Amino acid sequence: MYGLELKWLTSLVIIFFATSTIYILIRGQKFDKHIFHEDGTLRKGAWKQMALPMGIVVISLIFVACVMFFSLKPSKISIMDDGLQIHGMYGNLYRWESIEQVQLKDTLPSIQLRTNGSAIGSKLKGHFKTKELGSVKLFVDADNPPFIYLYTDNGTVIFNLIDINETQALYQEILDKLSMQ
Repeated sequence: MYGLELKWLTSLVIIFFATSTIYILIRGQKFDKHIFHEDGTLRKGAWKQMALPMGIVVISLIFVACVMFFSLKPSKISIMDDGLQIHGMYGNLYRWESIEQVQLKDTLPSIQLRTNGSAIGSKLKGHFKTKELGSVKLFVDADNPPFIYLYTDNGTVIFNLIDINETQALYQEILDKLSMQ
């Protein structure tokens, strides 16, 4: 869990949720008279009836863990001849001719609502509604300024990299590419 950069309290909550869900699912079956005898013992072959609900829970927990894992991965950004590529979930290719303006700022706009994406701790990825800019797409670690604001004809995209120097170098590289267009 610490490899996912989750705090220990969050890890405990996730473990508690997963184990309690499975426990309640199994213990709740005692009220199903098709699975248990009157004395509370399991009928022969009853595990077959519990396989589907257990499978659904396990698959759901694995799916949530995978989404959290990929949401916490740092964004990978590539400078290409035809544009700036943001890889991963919610990523896109932003063509140089579609970029209207780029800025480097130390603060994020006030986030009002996550409309589609993930917000795990300070890691924000996806579509968000902000007070100042309206709808934006974020690929940021909010605790790690500065942030590159990319204003395109399709909307605003805000992103940063793990290291401050890498973010500043990427910003300069974007400015250089835009000046050649």
